[in-house]
Amino acid sequence: MIRHAYDILEHALVEHGRRLGVPRVPRHNFGLCFRVTWAILSHWPTVTLHFESEQDLVLTPKKLFVLQDQDMCLTVKPNPQITVIGPATQVGTRFVYDLAASRVYFAPENCNADTGV
Repeated sequence: MIRHAYDILEHALVEHGRRLGVPRVPRHNFGLCFRVTWAILSHWPTVTLHFESEQDLVLTPKKLFVLQDQDMCLTVKPNPQITVIGPATQVGTRFVYDLAASRVYFAPENCNADTGV
């Protein structure tokens, strides 16, 4: 995520964690981690990325964070130039690219339906 947007997101998540009484913890290879329980996890906000194409990508806490033992770590990382939508945030979402119009569209999708599971 571009640095300015990442800083805003990180600040909001740190403040939310502070209000919940959830301590921030250091974790190798992750920029932002909290010590959490499953009960606390249900109180984390959904984040919506708004795109210039007027499309919104809704990211639930399950898509934003990865659980590492007793810690919950943000999977989004800062980037000086671009926002990369990684695989964790793409789970359960269909991405449709309209190359002629240079647009991307998002829709929720049950990916298990494609596998016959």
